[in-house]
Amino acid sequence: MNNSLPNFREARIDDAQKITEIMSRGYHQNWEPDYYRNLISDDNSFVYVLSLVEEIVGFITGKKAEDTCDIYMIVVDIKHRRKGFANLLLHKTIIALSALQIKEFFLEVAETNNQAINLYKKYGFRAVSRRIGYYKISNENIDAIVYRLVKK
Repeated sequence: MNNSLPNFREARIDDAQKITEIMSRGYHQNWEPDYYRNLISDDNSFVYVLSLVEEIVGFITGKKAEDTCDIYMIVVDIKHRRKGFANLLLHKTIIALSALQIKEFFLEVAETNNQAINLYKKYGFRAVSRRIGYYKISNENIDAIVYRLVKK
């Protein structure tokens, strides 16, 4: 990691453009800044960012419902991967949402994304279902595995 400590915080509306730029640099799908602005503005959604100085290096998004949540994305900028930022984003998000009485976390991941799967398992996520052919990446259909974590 960089010499400065990463800063974890709730995303602001003006972060939407930077989030879109991160997505454009290394992901098979992207959304317009308005998509992220809407998530940031929605009281039932969450968007947290991790930054070094003023540069956003990653973000996490999802939706809350009562004491559960769905994590939609954990994304680290392609230039900052393999530095522990996804781990830090997930860790800090679980703490922040647990403080809001969230007890059950769901997410899905492409069955081929072994790094992400290993990260989720490290936190105690367990596979609960499979969505056949859910992702289409480079004209290939890839199954999604749905994971669940229950915090007491």
